[in-house]
Amino acid sequence: MKQENVKVAFKSFQEPFDLTLKYSAADKIKIAGKYLKADYKLLSDIVIKDGFSPLMCFLYSQHDSFDVNEFLNSPYETFSDEWDELKTIDKEKFCVLLLCVLYNGSINKDIFYEDSGKQEKRKLKDVFELCELGRDTSRSAIKNKIKACVDTYFIEINKEYKVIHDKMFDFLCCYFGKQLITPILKFGNNKLIGERVQLGSIQQPHREFTIVISSNNEGKYFDRLRTDLENGKIHCCLNNWQMKYMVYRQKFLDVFKYLSNDLKSNLINTQDDNGINSFIVSCLHGYEELVSHFISEGADVSARNGLFTPLTAACRDGHLKTVEILLDKGSTVNQTNIDGETPLYTDCSCGHYSLVTYLIERHADINKRNKYNSSCLIVASYGGHEDIVAKLILKDCDIDSYDILWKTAIFVACEEGYTNIVKLLIGKNADIFRVDTDGRTPLHAACCLDNDDIANILIRNDADVNMLDVDFETPLHKACRKGSARIIQILLDNGADIDKANRDGHTPAHLVKSGNKILDEHILKALQDDEPGPAVGTYLTKIKKDTIWKQEIASTSSSIRYEWTPLYEACGRGDKETVISLIRNRADVNMKTSSGEMPLVVACQQGHGVIIQILLDEKSDVNEALCCAVEKDYDRAAKILLFKGGDLSYKGVNEKSLMTLARERGSIKTIKILLKQGAKFKEIDANGKTLIYAVENKARFDLLQFISDKGLDLDIPDKDGNFPLFVSEDDTKTALISVFESGNKELSKLLVTYGYTENLSNFNDTMLYHACRLGLNEKVEMFLRNGSDIQKTYSYGYTPLILADIGGNDDLLEHLQRKECIYESIRNKVIVLNYKPGEVYVTLIGESIENVSKIQHLFPTETKRKVHHYECQKYQHLFKACMFGEGKAFSFLSLPLNCFFKPTEPFMSIWFTQTPLCLAISRGHTEVVKSLIKHGVNVNLTFEKPSFNEDDSLSTTIRYGYTPLFSACQRKYYEIVDMLLKKGANLNMALHDACREGYLDTVQFLLQKGAGVNSFGRYGQTALYAACIGGYYTIVKFLIEQGALIDMKVYRANMFDITCLHAAYQYGNFCIFQLLLNKGASVDTKDNFGRTLLHKASTEGKYEVVEILLEKEGDIDASDMNGVTPLIACLLQTEKASPRQTDFQYQMMPANHSLGEHYIYQMQKDYPEEPSDLEKKNLNVNHYKVVQKLIQNGVDINKADRKERTPLSIARQIGDIKLIDMLLMEKHPISQ
Repeated sequence: MKQENVKVAFKSFQEPFDLTLKYSAADKIKIAGKYLKADYKLLSDIVIKDGFSPLMCFLYSQHDSFDVNEFLNSPYETFSDEWDELKTIDKEKFCVLLLCVLYNGSINKDIFYEDSGKQEKRKLKDVFELCELGRDTSRSAIKNKIKACVDTYFIEINKEYKVIHDKMFDFLCCYFGKQLITPILKFGNNKLIGERVQLGSIQQPHREFTIVISSNNEGKYFDRLRTDLENGKIHCCLNNWQMKYMVYRQKFLDVFKYLSNDLKSNLINTQDDNGINSFIVSCLHGYEELVSHFISEGADVSARNGLFTPLTAACRDGHLKTVEILLDKGSTVNQTNIDGETPLYTDCSCGHYSLVTYLIERHADINKRNKYNSSCLIVASYGGHEDIVAKLILKDCDIDSYDILWKTAIFVACEEGYTNIVKLLIGKNADIFRVDTDGRTPLHAACCLDNDDIANILIRNDADVNMLDVDFETPLHKACRKGSARIIQILLDNGADIDKANRDGHTPAHLVKSGNKILDEHILKALQDDEPGPAVGTYLTKIKKDTIWKQEIASTSSSIRYEWTPLYEACGRGDKETVISLIRNRADVNMKTSSGEMPLVVACQQGHGVIIQILLDEKSDVNEALCCAVEKDYDRAAKILLFKGGDLSYKGVNEKSLMTLARERGSIKTIKILLKQGAKFKEIDANGKTLIYAVENKARFDLLQFISDKGLDLDIPDKDGNFPLFVSEDDTKTALISVFESGNKELSKLLVTYGYTENLSNFNDTMLYHACRLGLNEKVEMFLRNGSDIQKTYSYGYTPLILADIGGNDDLLEHLQRKECIYESIRNKVIVLNYKPGEVYVTLIGESIENVSKIQHLFPTETKRKVHHYECQKYQHLFKACMFGEGKAFSFLSLPLNCFFKPTEPFMSIWFTQTPLCLAISRGHTEVVKSLIKHGVNVNLTFEKPSFNEDDSLSTTIRYGYTPLFSACQRKYYEIVDMLLKKGANLNMALHDACREGYLDTVQFLLQKGAGVNSFGRYGQTALYAACIGGYYTIVKFLIEQGALIDMKVYRANMFDITCLHAAYQYGNFCIFQLLLNKGASVDTKDNFGRTLLHKASTEGKYEVVEILLEKEGDIDASDMNGVTPLIACLLQTEKASPRQTDFQYQMMPANHSLGEHYIYQMQKDYPEEPSDLEKKNLNVNHYKVVQKLIQNGVDINKADRKERTPLSIARQIGDIKLIDMLLMEKHPISQ
């Protein structure tokens, strides 16, 4: 069976190279002309024959005595005729051709020498006699005849004469098989008999030129078979190609049965060249009749012979019936071969599902490993046998077993690219953090293979994108080395560390560049690698050595300072050799540092997969490490340890559960991980509180949002009878506002539905504000019925109508307009247009003559143009089309459409200066939008023309509105969104609007669409900056998790070029300020006056902020552009203008704009120059506390500003005795 498969495979391989049918007529004539001596006409006649081929031409050229036409028409018959003649005219040549057949197409020269064996000599004499030559014919004469046939019938290769071509050998076998079958059966080579002879009686199809044995000659055939068996040649018999037919096997047994018992026993145990006996060979081929008979003759069903046992042999090619026979006759289902492989293992390797099922039913051990520690699941995964993997999983096999190279089933499935198997294994919680001996995780393997589907699956199931292998390479390194653009992007989108250097000091970007991998320029930019090239390689090597030395010194210092154990330190560094050495010298793998951390925790948190596995193999306590990770809020370590077998029910000190520890810590990420792994979110602690009480921490919304999907339960009171959100009324208000400001409509509606907004004192205005933002229509209607003011103006200029419009709540907006009769008044009033050069005014005549909209063209300033009356009519049509969807064939489209509608009243439906496109989108008129876009409007156009005369107390959104794309996203007009994006709409500008106004779902949508989390949007501000100004903690936190850079400055270089941390401070968003600090924001960045946050906090007497900044090691003696230190700034303590009144004009000011009086005024205001300005301005209590804090932290009290004023001189000038005493106590020189 196997040989037949090989031949079929070879034929399929050969067919693509048979070009006969692809030759043109001209090509065929050229080929024929090379071999045939004939004129052009004859050659043309030849090539049109069906039998034409280059081979036939070649064979003819070796026998040019043939008639070419006859030969090409029937080559076999031509040769047969010639060979018939040889029997009389050249018997020696005839004999040579017969010998060629008998020796299977290859005659060894040794048979013609005197030292050839007696048997060989006798055989030659018998053949000579059959060819009517004398038995005493000289062997040298036959040899010479063979030489004469070289190039016609033979080629000479070393010590052998081989037939010139397989086709020639086919002809010879067929001819002599018909002419002289007796010598062939008696003297023929074993392979000749096994491969080219077939019994006619078995009535099976055969190949052309096969030697078919007639029924008259079958006796001779079986005589030969019996002789071979008696001579011990059973393997030649078993390899006969007719063995695949049951009828032939039965005939074989008929011969075998009548052999002597001793001979049969010997034959059954006779081994081939590979050490495999006849019985096992029969099992290999699935010869059931032979297997049964051999067993009856005493074959050992439990033998282990060569690479096989009988069962593993039968399993290799999936012979179910043979397996059944063996098991019924006593074979052991779990017996292993020499490599420790069970029959089940063999079937899993070869993909025989039915056999796998059968063996499992017969109680085969699904977890038994071979000598290389590989399991059935691993080998099935290697082969990509999805159905078998599913079967093994169903039978609860060991999902995370690993082989000698530490490879698990999921690892090899990722390594080989079997996506469906990866899904199956992940579905059974396979360990995606298990590494191989090179420290590679399954994600590493997927990245090496360039399989983005598998990489996506792993990441969606919490694979760590920054795990390190033994070369300190992350999956991103592997993807960059491979040049896999798709995977690189996936990894970057999921937080891959672009700055991580491998053992050679190379970042991922360096690998891309050094490997000449061509990637999208945006991806290259995202990798942000500034590594120098190879020209400075020697220098880098020296630097690297110096760095390593410094790191070692630093590590030693840290070890002493923090009481780290040597093992803990080595695990944190990922130093595999040191870890192994320390453990070999009996280092305690569970010994903790002074802060209670274990080596296993730091290895997990740093992502050193090999170290993790080494520690686990040394019985490091997973549960204790998990408890430690939860207590320390190490979410990365907690996630890995849960995959490594951490027990969710484990309790730490004071019998506190993991969930309780996480809740007390406020560890939102850790809580989510625990819940995802099956922790009970309704668990009640010792105080009777459930997880919902974690809303009392700053990040409460994250948890509320997550557990709402788990079945949020707000109706479980604590032991004192209080409900989760009702700790106090103020707490409830704070919790509600936190949720409302997150921008999550569904969760907000949930809290309203539960009644938590009811009966709260002095909360109606706040509730109306958020109800309008979030589209809580029923709540708004209730407030309006109770007399709430629909025209109320909130901070920064927001009104209920404006809030509803920004939120995209059009139903609510229309309802509010109808309440104020605005909608109908706009629709029903006659529009009269007046004009002057460059501007068009549209006055809405009606009850309120003040309701005016202004349309301003974007004409160049130097253009003086008169607007005609007919244009005014078209603008009237344009307004109606955009506002109400009305218009006749869009007659207005001949106008310049990049213009603005500008309101004069904030209560108008058009409340900000906007383009016709933006208005049409906000009103939902898709056809108008399509027409405007079709006629080339600027899809990114917004009115951003700052003026020092405008009301600076209004937010930027109130003054300049929002972008068309933001409007479409808010309203979920996805068809319009796609149209805008196709025309180049700026995602980053819309992202800025979403962050500034606090809509998390829109932020997430825009990022998915491709907005850059660190890109600059409107006013040269990043999305994070906008969220910091708006005060939206949840969005700030989300952007940071998506990779937002917290120290990125706004784009424009101007005098108020400040970071997000400065913005959060200036706008009073303390929670965001604290979050940014915790995430590593630099406290020493300066604005364009050179002031740090410590300057500002000291000036304003913000003692708590000063204390925090000093704890973060802020520069206590930093000087601004006037040499003023934080201490001097505190003493001057002049009231500073509100940032909302000063910064935005400068944000929008061109870089070369004259600073003018405003700059001078600001500087004078912050730092008075005249002595009179300093008189009688004693510090308040908070300023005194700041001074004391600065002194306690070692401020330089002698440092003067550029005007040579020291803190003491300023105190004396002010006349503040208390301050003078404080400074003198520090032994300030009296001369000062």
